[in-house]
Parts: sequence; C-alpha cells; structure tokens
Amino acid sequence: MSKKKYDVGIFGVWYGCNYGSIATYYGLNRVIEDLGYSVLMIDKPDLGNAKDQEMGDTHSRRFGEEYYHISERYPLGELKQLNEQCNTFVLGSDQVWNYGISKHFGKSNYLDFVDDEHKKIAYAASFGHGTDFTPEEEREKVGELLRRFDAISIRENQGVEIVRENYHVRADHVVDPVFLAEKSIYEELAEKSKFREETPYICTYILDPTAEIREALLHISKKKGLRLVNILDGVPWIFDKNKKRLELEAASNVEVEDWLHLIQNSELVITDSCHGTAVAAMFEKTVIPIANRQRGYARFESLVEMLGIPERLIKHPRDIIDNPVCLEPMNVEFISLLLESNRISSREWLRTALETPRGSLPTVAIPQKAIPKKLEQSLCMGCSACSSTCSYGALALQEDSWGYYRSLVDFNRCVDCGRCQMVCPALHLPKKTNEEHPTCYACIATDDSILRESSSGGMFTVLAEKIFQSKGYVVGAVWTETFAVKHVIIKDGSDLPRLQKSKYLQSYMGNIFQEIKEKLELKSPLLFSGTPCQVAGLKAYLGKEYEHLLLVDILCSHAPSQLFFRKYLREAFPQGVEKYEFRHKKYGWDCITVKVITKDGETIIRRGGGEDDWQRIFHDHTMCAIHCETCRYQKTPRYGDLTLGDFWGIEKRDQEIDSKQGVSVVLCNNDKGRAFLESISTDKLKLKKEVPLGWLGGNGYAINNSRNYSSPKRDAFYQAIQTKPFSKAVKHALES
Repeated sequence: MSKKKYDVGIFGVWYGCNYGSIATYYGLNRVIEDLGYSVLMIDKPDLGNAKDQEMGDTHSRRFGEEYYHISERYPLGELKQLNEQCNTFVLGSDQVWNYGISKHFGKSNYLDFVDDEHKKIAYAASFGHGTDFTPEEEREKVGELLRRFDAISIRENQGVEIVRENYHVRADHVVDPVFLAEKSIYEELAEKSKFREETPYICTYILDPTAEIREALLHISKKKGLRLVNILDGVPWIFDKNKKRLELEAASNVEVEDWLHLIQNSELVITDSCHGTAVAAMFEKTVIPIANRQRGYARFESLVEMLGIPERLIKHPRDIIDNPVCLEPMNVEFISLLLESNRISSREWLRTALETPRGSLPTVAIPQKAIPKKLEQSLCMGCSACSSTCSYGALALQEDSWGYYRSLVDFNRCVDCGRCQMVCPALHLPKKTNEEHPTCYACIATDDSILRESSSGGMFTVLAEKIFQSKGYVVGAVWTETFAVKHVIIKDGSDLPRLQKSKYLQSYMGNIFQEIKEKLELKSPLLFSGTPCQVAGLKAYLGKEYEHLLLVDILCSHAPSQLFFRKYLREAFPQGVEKYEFRHKKYGWDCITVKVITKDGETIIRRGGGEDDWQRIFHDHTMCAIHCETCRYQKTPRYGDLTLGDFWGIEKRDQEIDSKQGVSVVLCNNDKGRAFLESISTDKLKLKKEVPLGWLGGNGYAINNSRNYSSPKRDAFYQAIQTKPFSKAVKHALES
C-alpha cells in the first residue's frame, strides 16, 4: 500500500482472477511505465461485501502484489481521495463499460470520482458485446461522464459506434493492451512457470465447457495425434464445476505465468476465450477460436477481423469437426506484421494522450449539428460540399479504412454551427427542377483524333472546346502522378487530354468547389463534369443558379476507392506504371480493355476479367460502395444540365449507326442543356440523332425502371481487402 504521488492511476479489473484480465493490465502497466510514468494500480472499490473472494489469497492478488504499486482500498464514496495521489487517470480495458458489470461499481467505471483538473483517458475500453446494455434512463448521465474524458479509445469497432450513436462521443479504435506491450514481457513471465511439458501437445483454454466442446477437442486431438493439455477459467472457486463439465483432465492451480507458458509452448491452441486467442496470436501460434456468445461475440468478431482470420472463427463447436480450415496452419508471419503495425499506432495513441496537455487534446464530444452526428459515414460520398462551406476549416476529406474520401471533423475547430449538415446533399437532397423525361441523343464527334482519345463518342471534348471558345473554364477528373484521381480546373485546350477518358475511381474534390465559385462570381463561363453525386454536391454548395455554368453529369454505376486501385497497381505492375488507360480501343469500343505503359517502357494490354483482376470485379459491382448502391442522384430528373455516357447497345437499336469507335449518349435535361447542345456547330458532329429515352436501358441507372446494385460478394471483398493483397482479396470474395 502506498500514498505517495503517482503520475498515472490505472482503474479497472486488474485484480480479477481471469488470466486475460491479468495479462491485459500487466501490459498496460508496463507500457505506461516504459513511457516514463510512475503508475498506481487502483484497488477494487470496497462494496461492503465481507465475502469478496477476489480480495482473498488468489493467484491474481499474488501477481498484483509482486508486480504493482497498489492503492489503498476505498469505498465507492471515498474514491475521490485518489485525486490527491494521481495526476492522470487511465481507465483500463476489458468489459469496463458492459453495464452488467459496471452497475455494481456505481459510475466509477466512468471515472466519476476524478476531478476535471485531472486528465482522464480510456484505453481500449470495451462494452464486450455489439449491444449497449445501459438502460435508457442511465444513458444521459453516462454520456455526461464520457464527455468529461480527455481521450477515449475502444477495443472493438462496434464499441466505437456505440459511443458515437448513444453518447455523441468520438472514440478511436485501438488494440487490446496484450498487443500493446512487447511480446518479451510475457515471455519473461512464461519462463517462471512451474509447468514443463516434454512432449508435443494441444493447449486448450476453455471458459465455458460443454459436451460439444469436449467432443471437438477429442476430435482434434485424435486428428492431430497430439495429447490435450486443458486449462479452465482462472477463477479458482469454479474450477471443480468446470472440470466436471469438461469431463477431461485439466491442469490445476494454473497461474498467469503457467497460462502463458502452456500457450507459448503448444503446437496448437483451441479456446473460447478472446484473450486466449489474442495471446496465441501474439505467440505466433495457430489458434482455433470458438465464439463465446455469452461473453461477447463482438469481441471475437473484432479480434479475428483485426488479425485477418475471420474465416477461422468457429461459431459452434461442431463446426470444428466439419471445417478442415481449422487445422490449416495460420500465416503467423503476416499476422505478426499486422500486430506490429497496430501496436505501433495504438502505442502512439496512448503516448499522445498521456503527453499532450489537457487543453490541447481535441474534445471527445461530437458536435450535435455537424456531419458526424447527422450522417452515417458510409453514406458520405466525398463531394466536398460540407468542407467547402465550413469557414472555420473544421472539415476535410480524408480516406476511410477502405480508401473512400469522407468528410471528417477537426473537433478543435468545429463551432457546431450546423452549416455543414444543412448543405450536405446526402442529408438534404437538393430540389430537382429538371425534366423527368429528358431529350435523348446519340452523338459521335466528327474528328477521328477526338474519337481515338475518348472513351466513347467524344462528346465531352466537343462540349469542352465550345467552352474554351468563350474563354471559359472546364472542370473534370485527371490522373495525378501517383495515379490517384482528382478534379482540377483547366482554361485551354492544351490541358484537355488530361480530362479525357474514363477514370473508374472516386475523385478527390479538395477545394475545387471554392475555386469554381470564384470563377463564377467573375462571370466566367464554366463547364463542370462529374458524377451525379458530385454535381448534386456542387449545386447544394452554390445555393443558386449561374447562367454561365454548365453542369454535366455522367452515367455512373459506381466509383471504387483509390486505395483499392493503389493495391491493384502495386501488385499487377510491380515494375511501376507510367501511363494507365481504361477503355483502350485496340479491339474497338468496349469497356473491358486496359492499356498500361510501365516504367521500363513495356506496353501491356489486358482484356476482361480473365486477364485483369480489376476488370474481374469492377463490372459485377463487387467493389460497389454503399453510397453508390444507395445513390439518389442517378434517376431522372437529373442534376446536370446535360448528361453524358456510353450508348451501349445502340447498334442493336439502329443498325445504321457505326458504333465501332464509340457512341455517346447525351441527355438534355433542361432548356439550358438543350440550347448548349444546339449551339454546337454541325460540322463538329458526324452523328446527332434524337432517339427514345427508353433505349438507354439500365445504363447509369437513370431511368425509373432500373436500379443500382452491389454484388453479394461485396462484403467479403471489403473485409478481405483490409488485410490481404488485392488479388487474394478478389479470390477470397469471388470464391467464398
């Protein structure tokens, strides 16, 4: 016991007899000490229970007394005395925000006893489940306490969503403290074990034994030809009951050092424990995790996703017998790399939270009127209307975990004015004033050089050249030097080739809307070309009509992320890419031929999914984002004055049309668009023919009997792409 001053007080269930909790808090303690801070482990609050078994002579208590500085034990109402001992308070991990557990400790698991002059940090806190069990009548008070924290991180992705949705609090996702510490600290503990197993074995760590689990363990033991070394729940007073349920021999008097040793030296680990899975992965062991739903399925789901092994999660013990994947060795080297990457980023999060002065940390409270509160992130299409509107610089487009540009808030700058969400087209669909049944034309440019350099009939170039004749500006998507895509403004025809050709990626919008407005306010003619959502975003941002602005939206199915494309390029063309061209016309007008010139001068032409992984999954919508699948901007009435696209199938409708080098469809959605098309000199077009709108079919999902979709394999791909190379993610998704 000690009453001296400490830099950091750690509050949490470190005193529990669960091996995982012991290892978790030991890792957190060691990391904070390694960062140069003195640490006090705050003892379990005195709840007036004279039979509190955790306060007896348990293996966890012996461990704590050997390795920690432990505080005096205070009743709940006297925990405030700890403010005199600690400068900063860290709430530790495990299920500290599972209401079924936290309710027994008042609101101390939300650090209600800590004065606001002291820093409050939650590291890898957990609800344990994908559901918040906190009663509705308690959530207002819990929310108030969470918003008093200076920094919050959570162990499960679902928990990040819970605090955002239920408590209007921003939290970061970090790894369990078991992974936060160096593996060597656990190896040192394991060396102190009293066990010395001389023959190869399978280590099982089973918290909740059943007959089905017993059958599965025996099956694997026989299949592998290895004996079982069974460990049960570390709570000593339920050992006999669990051993009876398991009906197998089990190691007795196991302490955390023994638990670590037996996992570390095994040939295979089978466990229904989240921390058992975590420690096995840390020790580079192949593991068969059995989802323990009563102890929190979300914990398992988040862990196996982070480890890149979601396919190994066993939902029922009988699946072990039926699923040969269980016995396949894991790619432990790759998992170790993943863990190292997550360890570094999570450790940096904790270091920053501890080192940064209280007033300099961003608030965890989410403004109630800002985009993160009002809009589900997956529905943000990155149009930049909100970030362009914010005069405080509090919003910016940043890539999410799949590489899609989304609007994120700098909470230090946000004043919660609400202008961002009022201009968001995903929240407030701009009024549609265009025609329900636009005039439809099939068009082909006269100039063969334009046709060669265009994806279809060359109409974008024809329209752009008309704007340049009026000394105007054209805005469209270009490749960057790194083969990202962004929108830029050009002012003469010499730059036009950069805007030509399809680029099947989400384009980064940056501050282009602000630049457009500056040109429009100077009365400069301007053509903006973009996807329907980008055009809707520009209209929402501008807030009024400009006579000299021509809006051109494209027939769009979906725009995959630039992260996907980067992965694809690195893997498909390791020699580096000098030029990439979708829709190359070597084989005529189609959408499946790509041409690549590599850094070493090689020209590569690939056609279709049989030769190219990008084509393989793009055209069946396996990469279709949720915001594209649920697009509300494609249907007529459109937002553009004109709509451009490929007139697929036109040769079947009208055999007189030569479609070998491409045909553009042009929809005139209003009188402005119609007048502009009419102003194009007839010698610029070899074909301009009005045709029925119904000929458009499902192209671009513009007419009302068509709708966008995503492949049923989409979710499998999105899960796989975060941890696998592009080709392996494609294979995993399409063959799952």
